Amino acid sequence: MEPGQGTVTTLGSETILAGKNVVRNDAKFEAGTYVRGEIVGKKQIVSEVAAADAGNTGNGTIGTVSDGVKVKLGTYIITMLTATTFSVYSPDGEYLGAGATGSAFTSVQIVLTITVGATPMIAGDFFTVVVSEVSSNYSTLVEGASDGTEIPSGICLKDVTLASAGYNPIAFGEFSKAGIQVVMSALSTPVTITDAMVNDLDSIGCFLKNS
Repeated sequence: MEPGQGTVTTLGSETILAGKNVVRNDAKFEAGTYVRGEIVGKKQIVSEVAAADAGNTGNGTIGTVSDGVKVKLGTYIITMLTATTFSVYSPDGEYLGAGATGSAFTSVQIVLTITVGATPMIAGDFFTVVVSEVSSNYSTLVEGASDGTEIPSGICLKDVTLASAGYNPIAFGEFSKAGIQVVMSALSTPVTITDAMVNDLDSIGCFLKNS
């Protein structure tokens, strides 16, 4: 990232920068129209690759895999407890719960189904689901979404309309909360800045100031 020149950026009569400097970076955005001072999310697209361990005794299979709203990147481990029951652990070792073969295991991170085969599985047989990031582009903030766009991830620094994914400046630093709110209120789908949004922005270095 490169520091900006400290120029005060305005939208109409509203100042959106509260500090003397802004840290900016040319980042990739999803196709769409964005305005200076708009809080944006970051759309994460992932892929899942599921497999049975080659050393398994049974020949059960894993399928119907999809990511949940809080999916994590890395390897999920599904270990058989008996021939028909199993436990699921996240990439960071968090226990997500137990499931049974033939029924969908559903959590906020991952959804999957283990199906028995002709040869029964035994305790210790296991499966893996590797979740990898395909892309992660900035995008319009969408409250209630589950693909990352619901989490404030930066502030757009330049008006732009992109016909396809492309680059535009993203900014971090000190901003006027009142000025940013003017921008968010003028969007086609108005957004009211909440305390939770302020906290999310604080965590990535975007500070909304009341003065």
